[in-house]
Amino acid sequence: MELKKTALRASVGFLLFSALFAMYVVLVGQFGQFEINVLLSTLSISIASMCAMACAAYIEKTTSKTIGSLGMGLSAFSLILMLLLIWDLLNHDSYWQLSWSSFVVAFAIAHALLLNLPPLSTNHMWLRLLANGSIALLAALVVFLIWQHDVASDAYFRVMVVDGIAIALVTLLIPIFSKLDHKTNTETQKTFDIAQSIHLTHQKDDIYIDEDGAQYKLQRLKTK
Repeated sequence: MELKKTALRASVGFLLFSALFAMYVVLVGQFGQFEINVLLSTLSISIASMCAMACAAYIEKTTSKTIGSLGMGLSAFSLILMLLLIWDLLNHDSYWQLSWSSFVVAFAIAHALLLNLPPLSTNHMWLRLLANGSIALLAALVVFLIWQHDVASDAYFRVMVVDGIAIALVTLLIPIFSKLDHKTNTETQKTFDIAQSIHLTHQKDDIYIDEDGAQYKLQRLKTK
């Protein structure tokens, strides 16, 4: 819980700072390399904090700590690499490739863990599998493209776009179906509770009412 709160506060704080600093730059009229670096740095910290927050939430709500801890560690590692890259402290082809690759993987892990949090019924568990597979595929395609520019082609980008659409779809569907499953389970449990115990009050003849005012007609069944 404390990790999630810390990550949330850091994310919100740096987003607010980014917005205020951007307003200041617009009003003052100075927008040089330094201002660009500050904005990119604060945005990077905000995104890394959101990724860490998603991983912390997964650690808190599940028994699986390994993947969540890996995601948090990779978020911090990618943030350090990105800050060094933004401020031009390290500048080499392999370095920026490593920085962006780690950032993509960290974001993919956080996204996947976030979609694994909403509970789903067995009938809708395929959505979670589709989400994990689609996110992993897109992350692999992006990372491979970062390191191998010559694979870029129209077909390659078409596959990435189709995969991205699938990710967007399951990102929307999982919370919706989770809500519907929860509603169905609640109604089922309510019906079960009613069946377990019901208190009736005689009204007239063979008509009885319960505590909510619903009427019932009482009829004795034949016994053997």
